[in-house]
Order: sequence, then structure tokens, then C-alpha cells
Amino acid sequence: MSDFNDDEFKPDSLGDFKDESEKKLYEALRKSPNLDYDPDEDEMTEEQFRAYQERRQRIAERREAGRNKRAKEIADREARVKSMGKVAGTRMVPAKTKPARGIADITKEEAKPLTVMQKRAEEKEKRGRKIFYVCLGIYVLIFVVLAFIFLRYTDKCLRRYEASQYENVIGGIVDKFADSVKDGTVLDSVQIPEHACVFESEDLYRQTYLKLLRDSGTFSYGKDKKSYDTSHPVYDIFSSDGTLVAKIGLRPENEKTIFAMLRVSDWVVDYVTPVFSVTTSSYRITIPDNYRVAVNGITVGEEFLKGNPVPVKTNLNQEVLAYVTIPSLITYEVVGLAEKPEIKIYNGLGNEVEYTPDEAGNIKIDVQVGVKGEMSQDRREFALETAQMYADFLARDLGGEKYGLAKIQKRLLKGSFHYEEAKHYANDWDITFISDHKDDKPKYTDVSVSDYTEYSDECYSCRIKFTKNMILIKTNGHKEVNVDSIYYFVYADDSDDNVINPHWCMVAEESYEAVNTGN
Repeated sequence: MSDFNDDEFKPDSLGDFKDESEKKLYEALRKSPNLDYDPDEDEMTEEQFRAYQERRQRIAERREAGRNKRAKEIADREARVKSMGKVAGTRMVPAKTKPARGIADITKEEAKPLTVMQKRAEEKEKRGRKIFYVCLGIYVLIFVVLAFIFLRYTDKCLRRYEASQYENVIGGIVDKFADSVKDGTVLDSVQIPEHACVFESEDLYRQTYLKLLRDSGTFSYGKDKKSYDTSHPVYDIFSSDGTLVAKIGLRPENEKTIFAMLRVSDWVVDYVTPVFSVTTSSYRITIPDNYRVAVNGITVGEEFLKGNPVPVKTNLNQEVLAYVTIPSLITYEVVGLAEKPEIKIYNGLGNEVEYTPDEAGNIKIDVQVGVKGEMSQDRREFALETAQMYADFLARDLGGEKYGLAKIQKRLLKGSFHYEEAKHYANDWDITFISDHKDDKPKYTDVSVSDYTEYSDECYSCRIKFTKNMILIKTNGHKEVNVDSIYYFVYADDSDDNVINPHWCMVAEESYEAVNTGN
């Protein structure tokens, strides 16, 4: 290795050259550090040449001092070995130097063959290097294994963290939602209010919603735009046509931290809110208060009444009204019906009444006081017999004291208009003006009993029509009395014996024509 120091050959401390030849000398020395170069003396001045020789001399002296230092170090090492006494008969011989070939020659140290100690030292050094490389290899292997394990763990943690994000979980949750729609178990997790209408099934809304979901086709999802809480995200569920059908809320479970800073959790369904609407209808049903209405087979109760009762207008005889409860019109309002209902109305006798709803589906039953129905045979016979007896009494054909007054009064309600009128008629001169006659045969023709109307259990009416046939004694001519009236009967106790003994009796009689014309 050359001891050439570039700084020793600079012309001065400032590093500037005096002329071109000085610069050339500097470049030559840099290119030829073995000092074999002899510059042309004619190219330098005498002063420059002397400076050049002085520099070469300093270099040679410095190299000689280096050789002496190395020789001294070798001698000192041999002396230490000898003093330790480890190897006998061996010695270190300093290298001989060749004679200098001028100032540029550098002699090389010539070493003798290696001694036993040197061989052992060399072998020990080799073994040390081998052990070092083995240990280094083991260390590198352990490092690679640990690095592999760390990278695998890191990859596993990152994958688990990524998989635990709710954005990557919601797809599977929606798939399970679709499966639950197919088997109907979705109703177990959906918060659907029960149907509040008592006239329809409580499960109607749930079944309606299930049908909506099953008709929705393939479901899609998207984050609810109003969901800002990342700990409880909400997703919108859409049908195949883009209709919003549900909202699914998520919540975390089994939260823990991995990799010292990553939080993972299992996302589960917190709630499912249905998004659907059911169009409901309401109906107003106005009927007499003695009528009954049923919706889908369920009787409508008083809790559905709206407003106050309105009495039914009637032209019923005032004497009859004392024994008849005049019905009032009441209005029921049935709301919240999701499907078209079956509405049936029954009158006071329990018979179904036909009706025609208006355009809105509302129903109003306009009725007269009383309920028409089938007349029993007993009542028919009693009513007809009473009407014919009354006609006979008026014609002086009933027979008995005072023209049969006592007989007819048994069939008339005591204190009624007809009762008093019969008593007055039997004692008045008018009855004496009836022409003498006898019954013709048949005595009654064109007999009919119709329009049976029941006002209560204790009052009814019917239309009785017949013709009373007579023959005048003086002229032997035929005389007819045509009867066509509404007869009213009540079941009452009109005696004064303080014994409750009610019986059927006629309370009033009105011309059929007068009743129907309002006169």
C-alpha cells in the first residue's frame, strides 16, 4: 500500500500553482505514486527542481521510518512469544529488504515458513470464523422464522379486522333475511304492531307484510343516509323494484382488541323495522237502536257509537205510543278495516235486513216504527174477530144489552178513545138511526189480514180488510160495509181489581187510506 499523500505535494497551503510546470509535476506525482517518474529537468527551473528533490527526499525518509516501525513491531511480538515459553525453538525473523533501486523503490518483507504456533492460531481463527458463521446462520434462520410468524399473524389480524367490519357483514345478513322470508321465520324478528281492528285478525298486518316481502323478488341494501352512529349502523333493505321494505339495525357483540390497536367484533341484527303501509277503510252505519249490526260476524258494540241517538219520526197513534218504545237512529263508525268487510244488519226480530250502501260504503237504514214479520195464527184470529165484532157493534148486530156494549168493551182497552166512544155510541140516539137489516150470506167477504207489524212484545198492528154484507128489511136490498183499517193491539192490564191480569185488547183503529196519505 503506497504512503503517498497528495497533500504533501501541493505547492503551498493555498493549493495554487506557480506556473504550468509546477502543475505538471503535481499531476505526474499523482499518476505515479511509486516515484519512478523522472521529470525532464529542462522543463523546470533550478529552484523548482531543488523543491522537487526535497519533496522526494521527505517521502523516502517517511517510508523508511514506516519500515523501521513495522520491523520493531515484529521484534516485539517475537519477544513476547519467547517470554511466554509456549513454543520452543521457534523464532520470528524480520523480513529482509532488498537494496533500494533509487528513491522510488519499496522493499517487501519476506516472511519465513509458518511456525506451529502460527498454524494453530490460523486453525483457531478458522474455527472461530466457522462458529461465527454457524451462529450467524442460526440467528438469521430464527429471525426469518420469527419474521414469517409475525407476518402471518399480522396478515391474519388484518384479515380478521377487515372481515369484522359491518360493511363486509351486511351482505350475509341480508341473505339470511331473504331465507327467513322464504320460510316465514322473518315474522319472529320483525317488529310489526298487531292489527288494532277487532273485526279483523290480529295477525292480518303480519301476514300482509310477509306477502309483500315474498313478492319483492331479490333484495338489495344500502346504508341509511341518516345513520351516523358507527357503533349501531342502520341499513335500508330494498325490493327488486327499488321499494324500501325494511330497515335493519346492527349491534356489535364480543368486542375485543387485536394487534394492540385493532378492535374487532361480531355484528348481529339488533332489530328489523318493517316499512310498509296498509290502506284502511272506515264505515258509518246508521240503524235503529233496536237493530243489530255485525261486521265479519262480530257484533258491533256501543264503543263504536258516534254522536247522539236521533228519534225516528213516526205518525203512530198517540194512544199507541204510550205502549211503544219509539226507536232512535244510532250511528256506528267502524275504522281501520284493511280488507272489505262483510256487514250484516238484523232487525228487532233477528231477521237480516237488506241494504244498499252509498258510494263511500256507508249504510243507512230508514225504517218506520215497528218491525214487519209473519203473524201468528192466534194473533190473526184474535185481531180479525175483534175487528168484525167492532163492525157488528157499530151496525147493532152484536147482540146483548146496550147492543152488545159489554162484549165489545172486553176487546177494547179501558180508557182508550174507542172504549169511551163505544160507551157513548151505545147510549146515544145515533145508534137508533141504523136501518133495520139482517146478515147476508156470506156475512163477510174479501177478508184479508196483512201488514203485520210488531212494535214490541206487548204491541202490534195489522191491516184488516173485509166487506160486511147485509140485507135491508124494508127494501130487501143489499147493503155492504167496506172495512179497510189498521188495528192496534196491546197486552195490558186495564182492570181495577188490583190484580195483575193483562190481556190482549184493541187500543186504536185508523183508516188504512188515512194512514198512507198522512191525513
